[in-house]
Amino acid sequence: MRSGRVVEQLVTFGSFALFGVIAGVITTFAHRVRFQLGEVMIWHGIVIALLAVLLITIGLRVYLTEKLPAIAFAVGVVGAVFALSTSGMGHSVVIPGGGLGAVGLIWVYGSAIAVALPAIWPSVPQRRPATPSE
Repeated sequence: MRSGRVVEQLVTFGSFALFGVIAGVITTFAHRVRFQLGEVMIWHGIVIALLAVLLITIGLRVYLTEKLPAIAFAVGVVGAVFALSTSGMGHSVVIPGGGLGAVGLIWVYGSAIAVALPAIWPSVPQRRPATPSE
C-alpha cells in the first residue's frame, strides 16, 4: 500500500514538473514582447509572463491540499528558464544578459522568485465557521 503512494507522488511530481517546463518555455519566449509608443518602448510581455507563472503557482497552492505540485511546477519553471539562459551549441542565448538584457535579468530572477515564494509559503489553517451563540 505504501509503495502505491510513493508511485503516485512520483507521477504527480513528474507531471507538474513537465507542466512547469512547458510554462517556463512559453513564458520565456513571451517575456520579451513589447511595443513602441512614440519614443518609449513598453515591455508588457515581462509583466504578463511573471503574472502567469505567479498566478499558476498560487492557484496550485490554493486549490490543491499538498505543496508537492506547486514545488514540482516551480522546479520545472526554474529549470526551463535556467536551460534557456545558458548558451547553446552555437553559443546563442535566448535570454540575453548584461547591458542589453535588463529585461532578461528581471525575467531570470523574477520568475524564480514568482514561483518559489508561493510554493514554499507555509500552509494557512482554514478557519472554522463561527457557531451561533444562543
